[in-house]
Amino acid sequence: MYDFLYDLPHSRFAINALCFSQDGCVLASGDDDGYIRLFDFPLGKELCRLRVATAVTSLLWHPNKPDVILIDDARGIVTVMNLHAEAQGFSLRTGVNAPVDTLAYDACNECLAVGVGTDIVLFNHPEDPWTFGSNIPPPPMASMDDNRLLLPLPRALKFSDNGCSLIAVYFQHGIVSWQIKSLQPEWTIWPKSTHVGGACFSADGKTVIVSNFSDGFDCYNISNGKHLANLPTPIIHNVPLPSLFIEGNMNTILQVLRHSGMNLEIDSTPTDFDAPPRTRHDSGIEKAYCENKAKFIATASSEADSDNYIQIWRTSVLTSVA
Repeated sequence: MYDFLYDLPHSRFAINALCFSQDGCVLASGDDDGYIRLFDFPLGKELCRLRVATAVTSLLWHPNKPDVILIDDARGIVTVMNLHAEAQGFSLRTGVNAPVDTLAYDACNECLAVGVGTDIVLFNHPEDPWTFGSNIPPPPMASMDDNRLLLPLPRALKFSDNGCSLIAVYFQHGIVSWQIKSLQPEWTIWPKSTHVGGACFSADGKTVIVSNFSDGFDCYNISNGKHLANLPTPIIHNVPLPSLFIEGNMNTILQVLRHSGMNLEIDSTPTDFDAPPRTRHDSGIEKAYCENKAKFIATASSEADSDNYIQIWRTSVLTSVA
């Protein structure tokens, strides 16, 4: 059970991304107006605001450099921002004029993967400056619609095998593991639903949960492709739903479409996902979740042309670590 602590007022623009810093002391948010707001945590005091030229689509704190945050926008640009340097930021241009939907960073090989439009672009930076690496090729075109090839749209990325492989979740082309050195596919998992709205990986990289546009979420074992469970959630307005594995407990998933009241309920499920997590429902479609190591959760609920808030929750019952 998580108890509601407080709201962080934001703006009337949709909040698209939330991300805690590595030490859990700073919460970053990004919205449709291009603002990145940084909040001292857990006090909730706004520290500063940054801005890019267009909508912020996702955020990622650099795992090796605690003062650096990566900001994605709707024009295919990743801004690398050092919060404590005189020359604060510079841009990585993917060459694709489309929103950046997802990022993954491999701390061992210092490689950044950017999912933008139909492309996955790799950047390397063993030392500054960052350099363009390569493009992951399109996945096998197995899905057809009226005899037309469907465009591959990456929805989530995660490095695996000590950075030697990159797992990509596509909208209509399955879950594909790419070998970084050869740029060849290693294996593919075909989800039960042909359309994937969003996805998240467990911290140990063994499980992936994908949202569909049919009945909620599906869980898969990455090692063997086994479908572990369907977690039903009402689908409203064909919205890609976010989800989150709770850190330190690979058997707990937060999947909240809408929430209300003063409690956020999370079920602890066994490894085979026999029981789905609970959901709570009210107004405000959830756009993003994030969690820090002190068992705080931030959720962002967004509606058009209304004041939007970040809501902060804290565990009220100590959960066991699997």
